[in-house]
Amino acid sequence: HTYDSRNMPVGYTPSESDTTAYSHNRTLVSLNPYTTFNIAKFNIHFGGTLSLNQYSRPHTMHTYLMPDVTVSRHFASEALSLTAGAQGSESPNTWNEMRLANPYAIGTDDVRTVRHYTYYLTAHYKIVRRLHLDAKVSYNRYHDYMTYELDPRFALRNVFRPKYESFSQTVLGADLTFVNDEMIQLTFGANYYDGGALDEDTLPGLYHPQYDIHLVTHLNYNDKWFFHLQAALLSEMNADYAYDAALQKYIITQKVPLRYNFNTEIEYRHNRALSFFLRIDNIACQRYQYWLNYPSQKIRFTLGATYTF
Repeated sequence: HTYDSRNMPVGYTPSESDTTAYSHNRTLVSLNPYTTFNIAKFNIHFGGTLSLNQYSRPHTMHTYLMPDVTVSRHFASEALSLTAGAQGSESPNTWNEMRLANPYAIGTDDVRTVRHYTYYLTAHYKIVRRLHLDAKVSYNRYHDYMTYELDPRFALRNVFRPKYESFSQTVLGADLTFVNDEMIQLTFGANYYDGGALDEDTLPGLYHPQYDIHLVTHLNYNDKWFFHLQAALLSEMNADYAYDAALQKYIITQKVPLRYNFNTEIEYRHNRALSFFLRIDNIACQRYQYWLNYPSQKIRFTLGATYTF
């Protein structure tokens, strides 16, 4: 990557010159052997993931062995299902991912991979035939998780650069779902998040909500018309920080306020091969839901067709 101001819109030229050229590559190989078997009515998935991560700048080679274990069992005539698991994964952060979040993100040679370890317990309970409860508690550890922070080199204060965090997070979540013979499905749920930085990262975490609430509705009319509606509420989040010399610590200077949003989709299936759809995103015309001052569309309409052969 070579920085070129011609690639930036008018008014987005940084206040200081940046002519550094970056050339590097990453090789990431993951091996995931596993086996599945049943013991005393327990369904067991047992394996592991070996990750080999080589980066050309600087020249490094890291090897990680991560768990891939899941144990599940049904109880009470399959009305109750419990699953416990431990899994790990590693995936690269790419320029495409950065530009999907912000097309104005400027060049950097610091493109990393994120490692995610999760240990979880889930429960699925059929309260009655048409009413189901899903609950989950998980403990997560993220290493080099990619998020974004405002880039101080841009006076407009709406250009971002990648920021990497290493943190732990405990998530409590539950969904209550009503199903009426595949015609109507209504799900109401919420998640609560609690976490903190790991030892190697002492900077404040940005854009981590404390909770979210969602309502999702699916309607199937005569296997021809399909309606989907999603409503979401996202808590206030930290958005920027600065170092306070008097307190000798970092303090939060900006926050993203509580946000709400609505999305909907209507699909008409003419036959098994041909269908048409209309998708409407951000009906409430909220500014971008996660990053402060992000210059994105408000409401968005997508009209399309699918053909299967």
